[in-house]
Parts: sequence; structure tokens; C-alpha cells
Amino acid sequence: MTHLLYGIFVDPFVQMGAAPDLLAQTLWEGVVSGVLYALIALGFVLIFKASGVFNFAQGIMVVFSALTLVGLNEHGVPAYLALALTIVVMLVLAIAVERAILRPLVNQPDIILFMATFGLTYFLIGLGELIFGGDPKIMISDQLRLPTVTRRPCRSASRSSRSGSSCGSLPASLRSRPASCGAPARTSRSRLKSSRSRRFRS
Repeated sequence: MTHLLYGIFVDPFVQMGAAPDLLAQTLWEGVVSGVLYALIALGFVLIFKASGVFNFAQGIMVVFSALTLVGLNEHGVPAYLALALTIVVMLVLAIAVERAILRPLVNQPDIILFMATFGLTYFLIGLGELIFGGDPKIMISDQLRLPTVTRRPCRSASRSSRSGSSCGSLPASLRSRPASCGAPARTSRSRLKSSRSRRFRS
């Protein structure tokens, strides 16, 4: 029982202390994800309180705004100008949705309004793929000067083997082999899971 409690409440923090860059990355990813979900939830609440409509298309509108931002930047628009244009585009889209879809359905049963926003979701999915394509996009965090967690670049396998260091600043017990610096075969996160599972089995 003691080993089980240690593995659940103590061992994860010990492993994070042994890999500070992984700890910083995990904390930052958690903060960013939490802020994103909080903003989406705030949008749901504001729209429902103001109009009494549960906008099922809120999530895809967030995605569409991100696609617009990245798409404008890919076409040569500077990052901050693309951000301003994205705000204008989403404002126009929101007004168009309210005037063309939601306003004509005032005083209709709630299920009709819900299904209207549900259909809007699929419309925006198709429109986004038509305009921006279906390929994965990379958010322009660097151009917008958003803080990101970075690691030191990997050195070649020969230099790493001579100096005894490898990717990032992970301790030796959590590093991948030097030859696999650039390959995501065994990450430090997977090593943490494997070491944790070995503790449970013991």
C-alpha cells in the first residue's frame, strides 16, 4: 500500500524534479490548454446568457479564427496585421450568423436553434477546408512573440557520445540514445511512464 501511494502522490514529482525542462513544458501546456478551454466556456456562457441559445458552433468558430490567422500569415500578411484582420473577419462572421441564422429563428423551440448551430458547425468545417485546405497548420507563436518552451538543439551523435550529453537537459536516466535525438521514438514522457509502471510491478 505504501508503494502504491508513493507511486501516485510522490513519484511523479520526483520524476519531474529530475527533468526540469519536462516539468516546465508540462506546466506551460497545462496553462495554455486551461486558458483556451476557459475562453471557449466563457463564450458559451456569454452567448447563452445574452440570447438564450446554446451555440454548438462556438468551438469550430475558434478553430476557424485560428485557421484565418495562420492562412493570412502564410499568404504574406505580417503576424500582427493578420491578427487584426482575423478579429475583423470573426466579427463579420458573428454578425452574419446572428442576422442570417439566429435572428429568423427567434421564438422558435430550443431544439431548432440548437440544430441550426449544429448545422453551422458542419458548414464552417467545409468552408475552412475549402479556403485553407485540409493540411495541418502550425500556429505562428514566434511571430506573435508568444512565450514557448524550447529545448537546446540536439548535437550530432558523435559529439554527444564524446561529451556524454544528449538532447536538451534531461538527466542520463531519461535521455534517448544519442542516435535518436531527432526522432520521436522514445521521448522523456514515455520513459517516465515506463519507469512508473516498473515501480508498480515491483
